[in-house]
Amino acid sequence: MRAALQFMSKSKEQIKSYGLAGTATYFIISFSSLGTCYYLVKQNKGYIQEMLENKGISTKSFEYGSDFLIAYVAHKTTQPLRLCLTGALFPLVRKLARR
Repeated sequence: MRAALQFMSKSKEQIKSYGLAGTATYFIISFSSLGTCYYLVKQNKGYIQEMLENKGISTKSFEYGSDFLIAYVAHKTTQPLRLCLTGALFPLVRKLARR
């Protein structure tokens, strides 16, 4: 419950700072990134299992839903890129939104 309240508070602050266009730009890029990471994990599941086994990590639990976990970790590693992309696209989105 506390995490949800923190998220709502953070979202409100972001909307105040960047407006609805900036927040929407960030979330669109973020959800696109997460979806892309999940798709790539699903498509390369055999390769990922082989790579983990070579590192000595058991892949037994990998068969039971950890696809999303791996995709989420990959998604979180792209955060600096997503922030830069949002910063670059935000002026264009704001310009289009004002029309």
